[in-house]
Amino acid sequence: QVVGRRFWDQCLKVSSLRNPWDMLVSQYEWERSGRAGRSAPAEQPWSQWLDEALSKPGGNGISKAESKIVPHAFINGHFVLDHMILFEDLDGTINDLQARTGVSMPAFSTRNINEKQTRRERDYRRYYAPQEAARVGQVFAPLLARFPYDFDSPGKPPIVK
Repeated sequence: QVVGRRFWDQCLKVSSLRNPWDMLVSQYEWERSGRAGRSAPAEQPWSQWLDEALSKPGGNGISKAESKIVPHAFINGHFVLDHMILFEDLDGTINDLQARTGVSMPAFSTRNINEKQTRRERDYRRYYAPQEAARVGQVFAPLLARFPYDFDSPGKPPIVK
């Protein structure tokens, strides 16, 4: 509505995406840390934080957790993006975007950004009780239908259908 349908249709719409279970743990730890000095560290237990993050407040009808992804990918329930940059494959998906647009950037490697330890005691899975993991899956079901991330596959990009 802001830019008009004709202009919107001509634009390349790009956003980034991350495994929702991993993204939520990262957000929790960011808030607990004081957001790099931007606020006082939050001292809230994980389960309480997650429940609040997944709860649907009044107004826009999406949770704090969904607001990190959903408004950037879906409008009125319709997927609107032309390209996704996957956190778990930054190099590959950014290279694909460069090839698609013909825009080149200086070479860089993001290998250290998204490498994940896959032992449960070292990754996001250790935060979740089974019912919490299932609830995240339910909240992000529309996204997971298109980008089937797996709770038990830290660091692996989804195989896009």
